[in-house]
Amino acid sequence: CTLQPYSVMGISFGSPAKSASSREFSQLSRNDDYQLLKVEDGDEPIKTERRSKRGSVIRKPGSSDIDIVQFSQAIYVAEEGERLRISLMRMGSLVGKVACKYHTEDGSGKAWKRYIPSSGSVEFEEGEYSQDIIIEVMDTEDWAATLEFKVVLTEPQNCMLGLILKVCRIKVFDNDLFPSSKFREDLEDGEAGTKRVRGSALFWEFVKLIASLDGNLWRIIVIAIFDQLKNGYVFFHLKANAYMVNVIFGGKKGSEDQLLVKDNPQATAVILGMTVLSLPLLLHVWKIIKLQIDLQGHCRTVLQQNIIRKYLNYSEESRRLVSCPELLSAVMQESDKLAGGITEFVGLFETLGKLVMLNTFVITSDPDSIKIILAMPTILMAWALFRDLCLSGPPSPDDDEEMVTTLVTESHDRYRLINAYAQRPLINEELQECTGRLRAKEARVEIFKINSEFMSAWLGPLFIGSYIALVSPQVISNTLPLGTFLATISVFDKVSSNFNEGYNQVKKVMKCFKPLAAFTVFFNRPTGLLARKRLDERRAAATAEAREEIMAQELDVGYRTDLIPISLEGCGYQLSFGGDWLFRNLKQSVPQGSIIAVLGETGSGKKTLMKMLGCEMLPSEGVVCIPSHLRVCLVQHEPSYLLRSPLENLTFGCKGTDAADPARVRQIVRKLKMSLIPRLLDLELEEIENRTVEEEADNGFFECFGADGDDHDEESLPEEKKFEETGSSASDENYSMLHDNSWIHHISFTETAKLHLARAFVNNMEVMVLEKPMMNFDEDESRLMMDCIREHVRNRGLCLPEETRHLRRPRTCFYSAERADPRDPKNESDYVWTLKDKGITAKAPMNSMMR
Repeated sequence: CTLQPYSVMGISFGSPAKSASSREFSQLSRNDDYQLLKVEDGDEPIKTERRSKRGSVIRKPGSSDIDIVQFSQAIYVAEEGERLRISLMRMGSLVGKVACKYHTEDGSGKAWKRYIPSSGSVEFEEGEYSQDIIIEVMDTEDWAATLEFKVVLTEPQNCMLGLILKVCRIKVFDNDLFPSSKFREDLEDGEAGTKRVRGSALFWEFVKLIASLDGNLWRIIVIAIFDQLKNGYVFFHLKANAYMVNVIFGGKKGSEDQLLVKDNPQATAVILGMTVLSLPLLLHVWKIIKLQIDLQGHCRTVLQQNIIRKYLNYSEESRRLVSCPELLSAVMQESDKLAGGITEFVGLFETLGKLVMLNTFVITSDPDSIKIILAMPTILMAWALFRDLCLSGPPSPDDDEEMVTTLVTESHDRYRLINAYAQRPLINEELQECTGRLRAKEARVEIFKINSEFMSAWLGPLFIGSYIALVSPQVISNTLPLGTFLATISVFDKVSSNFNEGYNQVKKVMKCFKPLAAFTVFFNRPTGLLARKRLDERRAAATAEAREEIMAQELDVGYRTDLIPISLEGCGYQLSFGGDWLFRNLKQSVPQGSIIAVLGETGSGKKTLMKMLGCEMLPSEGVVCIPSHLRVCLVQHEPSYLLRSPLENLTFGCKGTDAADPARVRQIVRKLKMSLIPRLLDLELEEIENRTVEEEADNGFFECFGADGDDHDEESLPEEKKFEETGSSASDENYSMLHDNSWIHHISFTETAKLHLARAFVNNMEVMVLEKPMMNFDEDESRLMMDCIREHVRNRGLCLPEETRHLRRPRTCFYSAERADPRDPKNESDYVWTLKDKGITAKAPMNSMMR
């Protein structure tokens, strides 16, 4: 196969003489010849801003290739208020006119809240290879973690859509601060600045943020209103008690006119008793409704979702600051505490309403007691302020709790280290000491709490006794009705308990200030989104310029975009600002569809370069030019797995796509010569097939099972079902391992490493960057892995049909190696890059030159 000479980005390919010159791309030279394209959005034509580019048309008689239309990259990062330009690319001969439709779809970001929904059609005239559409991202004042939505291409005309890039995701970077940007200057200063903000002010902003979320405002209003039913019930009880004593049973002259049933106290008592009996039923119904409203649960869920959403978009530095126990505690405990603070805050409306109601009752029933009823909450409030401001409590046990958590975590995660050095007694002693200190501090805190609450509890009886001593003469002289007197005594007791309840609610709200401050620091740490945006913009700019150059050339190839090389354009990495350079001015280029081995001594920067190639890190200078439409997967050296089934592990990242076809997954695990995983995978797929058969049978889709519900005989059972019912003990053990995920502990390290690589092969990314993939295998296994890598690159996907190879993009693989002699005929690499003396050299192995 002879390739025509062509030039891209100043580099010549396909000819004996290859130029090594290159140039740095700082930004895309934009062509501002925007046009207006009419698109249909229902019956209303709308205008979409677009930019188109034209290239040379390749008319190849008899060619069966069809043009492909897709997005130019899989993920875009947009800032709030940005008019995001999304690029569509057309690949192929550019002959004739092609078109497709597009529309936005909600994800975690919702239309009219995070973006303006858009839909329409895009037409490529003959020779056009690039167009842009504009999606408007809304600017909101409320904070939100990183939210996403999609743009989807549909209904292709005279073309086909890209298998993967017919959908692109837009991540919205929110520049607002949690819980509000009101304290931006302080909150941007991290933990120190957060401490300068009053906890009450921060909590009030948090309440406003929660209330602004969907459905939470009406929940707060409904709960605040209907919680007053309890106060109404208490008010009714007070009135009813006074009514019974003064009217029904008091026999007071003239009280007959106040009976509900004239001249019949007994019937009046029955009506009153039935009313008292029915009111708790109403309160019970409200409790059930309140539980279904579940304000605390909704607040907790919002916090939990945003914690993980924020963490997954953290920068590398931010992620290092959060340990696994801290993250788990934030999701499971701290979020519930903070959500409980919202519930307690709303509950204060009920407490305040009860206090107003009780005071109103006493003032209307006995106006002379107004001084006492006003003095009581005043004294209680003064005592509460004195206790909080002047009495210092015992030291907090928080530090000891954190120490216990750390010791328990280390005991679990570092058991082998502890055991290897026989330090189990040391860990036990340290844990015993920490738990002892924790118990002692917690006991002192509880004693202080009981002593401080005694005064509040004692003030109630003090006022009740004083009221009895001062007002009883009025009762004896019949100046004050007995029922009113007894009801007022009950009110004093309720006011005291109500104040204590309200005080405890306030304390619970104040306890939320500390976790709220921690959440504020957590949510305001830097993410990697802006760096990702800069990286994507650089890739897009370099890709656009390279496409413009190559599309102008009349090359007799199917998809000219595949000829854009992957290159390093003056890349350098500085260890710290103003510090030493790990490497500098790296300039190399390889065509797509190559295997590149990256060598270098320890400390030469192999891992850093691999992260740059894997789009995980930006160079300090220069550009890593990987065409933006190519998906890149960085596979770390350490084998990793999920606590899920083998199939879910293997298809993680491509579930629901053609790449996750079970037959292909089976082929890949067998090609890698895995031992236990293929058997478990077969069992898992059999279970899925059996469940499908059973569901269809339950729905009556199979007439062989009979419409009358008779039991089917053994002959009608699927072969998989027979196997399940008559399987061997070994099969039963495999099923057990599959269901409880204990299979992870039964596979060898080599098989775990193969699973790690198999996942990358199944996902079938266009660019794979493998960190030291051969270090986990012996020579024979390494040869097998290299054969699979070569097949993946040459066939544009492992275990995919050869007849559709031309419709797939070239596959490129970079891998770091400890040794790969370019003179060794066994070396399967096409290129060997060697990092040395802060620079890079490239050689083509003998085997590659022979090919």
